[in-house]
Amino acid sequence: DLLGRVLAQDITASFDIPPRDNSAMDGFAVRYSDIKAAPVVLEVIEDVPAGKVATKPVGKGQAIRIMTGAQIPEGADCVIPVELTEPGIRDTEYRILNSVQLGEHIRRRGEDVKAGAVLLPRGIRLRPQEVGLIASLGMTEAMVARRPVVGILSSGNEIVQPGAKLGPGQIYDANRYSVRAQVAQVNAQIRDYGIVEDKLESIIAVLERAAGEWETPSIRNNKGLTVFSATCLSRSSSWDPLMTIRMKVEDEDMSNRIICGVSAQSGSWLEILVSKELMSSVASSKSVP
Repeated sequence: DLLGRVLAQDITASFDIPPRDNSAMDGFAVRYSDIKAAPVVLEVIEDVPAGKVATKPVGKGQAIRIMTGAQIPEGADCVIPVELTEPGIRDTEYRILNSVQLGEHIRRRGEDVKAGAVLLPRGIRLRPQEVGLIASLGMTEAMVARRPVVGILSSGNEIVQPGAKLGPGQIYDANRYSVRAQVAQVNAQIRDYGIVEDKLESIIAVLERAAGEWETPSIRNNKGLTVFSATCLSRSSSWDPLMTIRMKVEDEDMSNRIICGVSAQSGSWLEILVSKELMSSVASSKSVP
């Protein structure tokens, strides 16, 4: 459910990552004082796969077989990769062929991320990797911005639906489908109002219907509802109207949270694509949580 949504909160680490010292290699957890003069034979006292914890400390002359990601046992201060070992004469013995540095092949607690660090800032769009990161923190949900609702219509007496038969002077409606695809790319909700004839009253009727469906007054603050007033403007004749909207906001602090508007462009497909790209980007990032 988070994929493609815009994060409305900072995601911080609630614990260190890794949460404890663990092995960066498959091999043997040992004491550096025992292997610094390798080759040397050590007694293997326990096997510790990932997800398990050693029940014994590593003592002098001892080793614990350990898998990548397993917690470092008490007493061990470095890890010998399995490639630097070979079986000993006895089943419980392994020969350490080469030494490593003190602390080598150990991933320390908090090495990647310290508790309290901001991992994902508010305002980013969540990709699969960010969704996985949120899950890795043990979180089952995150606050995201409300998906913008975008209503789309085409106006024109010459426009017909693709698939219909063209009459004299008519063209197929292509721009509405281009805009729909752009809106879908930013994960907005789409309301398609189809083709509207070139009459001001027809377009106003659709806008009024849309305003009722979108429940614009749901944007609130602690001082009450935000109030909008819309004014429709047209050119000199009743055809090819240019629509705009003026918004009156009672509280100036809410001005940067408004996500409602009406835009109209000419029939130029390039103008429409560019303007919708800008509008979609702004709307998707300014939505109210």
